[in-house]
Amino acid sequence: MDEPRYGYGKGERPLWSSRDRDAEAVRRVLRGAGFRDVGERHLDGFAVEGASGDGPEPFYVSYCGYPKKPGTIGRYVQALRRAGFEVEPDMKLEDVLVVQRQPAGLVLNAPRSGRALLPAAVVCAVLATVALLASWMGTGQVRLAGGIGSAVLGVLAAFLAGLWYRRELDERSRGEQAI
Repeated sequence: MDEPRYGYGKGERPLWSSRDRDAEAVRRVLRGAGFRDVGERHLDGFAVEGASGDGPEPFYVSYCGYPKKPGTIGRYVQALRRAGFEVEPDMKLEDVLVVQRQPAGLVLNAPRSGRALLPAAVVCAVLATVALLASWMGTGQVRLAGGIGSAVLGVLAAFLAGLWYRRELDERSRGEQAI
């Protein structure tokens, strides 16, 4: 059996044509920005349509789910524009974006999502608190390990929270520039 020319996308989706590859690039950018595909496991998320054939026609990106989440399409626009895609709203259909197919040489830089930073910072802060309590209640090596663990995890929590805050500020400034 022949292998797909451009390999496989997420979920082992075969990428037979350059158009399939480019549609997967749009999906990768949106996933990298913290969004998820609509599918059997998720009844809300984005869908990229128009990936059949190999012509220059644009792709259509929409949010699928109920109830509609305000601002989701705007966040899709920001993520795709940052990655270098030419994006515009569809004039006929509400909540649908038209994404122009990119030149073959375009290297897509999907922005990393900062969504995982804040939960990680919270987990580190909770663990630092537990270690601090262990150092107060324990004796000997438990006290020493708790004190060191508390300090290390506390610093890590502050660092992750700072990274998250910095990315939030960057996101807001990019959003204001796009408008």
